Amino acid sequence: HWSRFALALFYESKSIDMQTLLNSQHWRGKYVFDDPIVRYLSIENYKFSRDESEMLALLVHTSVPFGIDALSKIRVAEAADGEEGRVRAELITQEQILRSVGELLPILSGVTPCKSVLHTWEQSQVSKGFYQSSNIVHQPAALALGLEETGPFKVLLEDDLHSKEDPLLIIAGDLFTESNFEGCIASAHAAANEILRRLC
Repeated sequence: HWSRFALALFYESKSIDMQTLLNSQHWRGKYVFDDPIVRYLSIENYKFSRDESEMLALLVHTSVPFGIDALSKIRVAEAADGEEGRVRAELITQEQILRSVGELLPILSGVTPCKSVLHTWEQSQVSKGFYQSSNIVHQPAALALGLEETGPFKVLLEDDLHSKEDPLLIIAGDLFTESNFEGCIASAHAAANEILRRLC
């Protein structure tokens, strides 16, 4: 799995010109392709409220290469100096992300958030799909699991679709397709179709 960080930033409305910030951006969430650290930004206010007098809530996801490198440095620091080393390395990571955010959103450059939460997302993205390590010939975008007489589960494939057996579980996700948003959608559709086929 690939690692990255998610950083939630909260800014008091009095510390920044919220109206200018919100009016200057033609997005509420966007992917960033030309920055080595930041990969995704989201103005969270728009998910919950449009009140510009509230504090700004900004969510930042880092790129995978930055995440892997920073997480490795945090683990080395923790191995050397314990909890103190980990906290120090996490603060350095957060400062790097904040600098990058300031470059992408100059209105926030030099502004200290009133609160921040750094989340280490150790399994943020699939690096090796399910079928890369299995011998399943037919590779559906979602799997139906049923009881196995000799073990806990069996995969219900096309031959089982006409049986009366109902699956205990239908599992889905980009693990079965490709590691991106389109892969998630494709797998969700496959899971929904699997359910509908068994209900109809």
